[in-house]
Amino acid sequence: MARGGITTRRVTALLGLCAVFAAVGVALAFAGSVLEPGRALFARLGEVPEGGARFARLVEGILGASIAGRWTATAWIVHVALRRGDRWAARAILLSHAVWLGIAGLAVARAGTLWLLALDALPALALLGLTLGLALRPAERAPAAPRLRGVRRVLLWICAFSIGTGAMTLAIRTAPFDLYNAAIADHFFGGPMSLASVAFERLGFGLIGAAVAAHFVILTAVMWRAGHERWAPWAVLTSMSAWFFVDSAICVAEGAWFNIAMVNLPSFLAAAVPATWAIVAARGERAGPIAYPERDARVDER
Repeated sequence: MARGGITTRRVTALLGLCAVFAAVGVALAFAGSVLEPGRALFARLGEVPEGGARFARLVEGILGASIAGRWTATAWIVHVALRRGDRWAARAILLSHAVWLGIAGLAVARAGTLWLLALDALPALALLGLTLGLALRPAERAPAAPRLRGVRRVLLWICAFSIGTGAMTLAIRTAPFDLYNAAIADHFFGGPMSLASVAFERLGFGLIGAAVAAHFVILTAVMWRAGHERWAPWAVLTSMSAWFFVDSAICVAEGAWFNIAMVNLPSFLAAAVPATWAIVAARGERAGPIAYPERDARVDER
């Protein structure tokens, strides 16, 4: 039995789940050119034009990278916060998946591909079964977390803001994305995108946005509830790195340098620079054991 009433077996199962789905994300990114699931989905929406297969591979790569980043962040919250029995961690994991389902559900409903949600049945049921008990556990008095200051507070606000940017991809065909859409049309299609291409873009980037928003729900929870702890900026840096390097590798393979310039580098640096700053600043602090505030509160009450 792990601290806080959650069994070690459940923690191990959740970490295994995180590893499996992070691996699925990486596999989708790099094996898509062989299996071509994106091209098959594209064909369901209409005729695949010249350049459509390459565009589908880019979308697969970005989606796979986003999935890998999300589950890397989830692994951190399981390994540290959930292991010690923090109820907020279980709630953050469930909220993250609810956000994923909500945004992805809107994207697939708009495209008439609701059957895609069936692919999410396993992770949804597994997360629910493994975390619901802790999430519903009666509240216990615990000391408030120290107020974040300086770069860690900045990092919290960056993570919270990024939830909205993920949700915004549902509106990928609106004016704020005109420059990005023009780059896609010019690079992959050499001109205006067909109706099928637009439909596929809306679906693909809706799913990408769902993964991004779910990723940052986890990171926001980490920074909000454990941002003062030494592991928190590491969770941000490693999960953002998992997304950035996989995504950028696919972009290089497809010649989509515009995506690296417009999206990857600004997003990565916005999170990685303050996270690295926080990590370096913490080196001067005395390293101590991980705190277990809810457990310590129960001991004090006795």
